[in-house]
Amino acid sequence: MRLLQMIKDSSNGPEQAKRRIEELDKMVQGLKKKRRLCGEQMESDKKRLYWLNKEIQDVEKMRNKLKATADDRIKRAENCSDALNKIRSAMLNIMESTSTTRSNVTHSVQKIFSRSTSENLRAARGFGMHPESTFYQGGHKKKGSTKRGKRTGTISRRK
Repeated sequence: MRLLQMIKDSSNGPEQAKRRIEELDKMVQGLKKKRRLCGEQMESDKKRLYWLNKEIQDVEKMRNKLKATADDRIKRAENCSDALNKIRSAMLNIMESTSTTRSNVTHSVQKIFSRSTSENLRAARGFGMHPESTFYQGGHKKKGSTKRGKRTGTISRRK
């Protein structure tokens, strides 16, 4: 079939030129149409890009505001954390000094109570618990000593 078309085309020169011109016209019209459609699409894309850029700018403004707020809150949180750490360390120091003071006071109170009790017992009995408070009329005899306190190598007998 193609061969027949080629033979027919070669025998008819002017008609073949006319057909070729019509094909070229159709191709040019197709190219013009595609060019027009591409131009329209480019205009549409430009409008869409304009609105997208406008939305991006609006979103950027909101993002910047949110970022500023977040940065401020982060800074405040860090300040609060620092203050809390200072308060915690001060509280621990207070607790430590309070514990030390309580221990010292408890010890002092126990000593005072012990002394007071000893004095009350001494007053009630007439003598205290330490060795110097007890008085023996005869005195204490020490090994190797005489009654008068002279120390000699031998024990002397009374006659």
